[in-house]
Amino acid sequence: MTEFDKTETIVQGITPSVPLTESIDSESSTKTKAPTLLLEEIACEKPAIRRPSTEKEIKAYVLQTLPKIKERFRGEYHSMMAVYYNLDQHTYVFTGVDKDGAHQAIKVWTPAPWFTNLEHTIKQQRFYDEIDLISGMYQLMRGKNVVKVTGIGAKTRKGDRPIVYFTTNYVERILSNIHPAAFPLKKLVGVHKQVAGFLSFVHRNYGIIHKDVKPGNILINNDDEAFLIDFGSMEGMNIENRMSEIGTIPYLSPAQAEGMLNIDAGKTALALDYSTDMYSLGTTLADIIFKNHPQNKLAAQADFYKDRNDPDGFCRRLVWGPEITFPSTKNNALDEFIYRSRTQTDDKYESMEEAENALSDIEANL
Repeated sequence: MTEFDKTETIVQGITPSVPLTESIDSESSTKTKAPTLLLEEIACEKPAIRRPSTEKEIKAYVLQTLPKIKERFRGEYHSMMAVYYNLDQHTYVFTGVDKDGAHQAIKVWTPAPWFTNLEHTIKQQRFYDEIDLISGMYQLMRGKNVVKVTGIGAKTRKGDRPIVYFTTNYVERILSNIHPAAFPLKKLVGVHKQVAGFLSFVHRNYGIIHKDVKPGNILINNDDEAFLIDFGSMEGMNIENRMSEIGTIPYLSPAQAEGMLNIDAGKTALALDYSTDMYSLGTTLADIIFKNHPQNKLAAQADFYKDRNDPDGFCRRLVWGPEITFPSTKNNALDEFIYRSRTQTDDKYESMEEAENALSDIEANL
């Protein structure tokens, strides 16, 4: 039976992007060849079904949907395996090997049967925006810390919902699955330094924030180069009167949490800045440092995780306290980084670049 990672809960009742720990049956396939996107609007009728809400309903829906999507790629990839999904955006990520023997990642968007016309349009455009952003960043960064879009395409078939997808180069490891014993602290800090540098570039040159920095969105190749993925939640900095909020518990920032509570109260979400990504990065680093030490593991801290299945309760704690802290790493500089990246006081780093420099100094002295 497929099991789902239950360590993440998304705000506003949104289902988290959840890794699948067991593959779906593979099938023979060949490389996708689709040079252009399906850009025209696709008519979206009245939602056909109610959105799955319970864990049982979500699991049943996803396990029913994955084979249907895979079938649309039959003959294009072999050893195709589902590794990730996000029910809010209705995106799914697969890996597979094309006819040339290249291992690819395939990210798919298809309209959910519960989407309204407006949701359909917004989420489809968000998917296109992610493709454009990743492609542009790859050119500017010359491939550093960002995956390469290797193919873009769309599939339509009478009687089926359309599929839009893009493929990227495959990266071997995911931070959330790396055993700490096999990844020394110096390397771990170096990975986070790379992510901080990449986010600093994105903040300066694109004026956007990622909004969902977490271990599951950081890939690492065999040369220990880090790649930040999944820009499906991205948003411009300092945008006022936002009407939605997305983030993953326990990595979302207090500002995101407060925005979620505002929306629940019929108000607008807060404008977000660089500190949202910085808070999530600091929490991610602390999470990975302590994940293999049961006495310090985040999940073992009742005061931290007791509300993880209660998004409202967790967000109220982030906003109003008591403050969520971590045990000492036994390294003063590292403790300072975790504190300053996550504090809401004037002690916080003034930019992601400053946080990157701090991590660089820590790495050099480990």
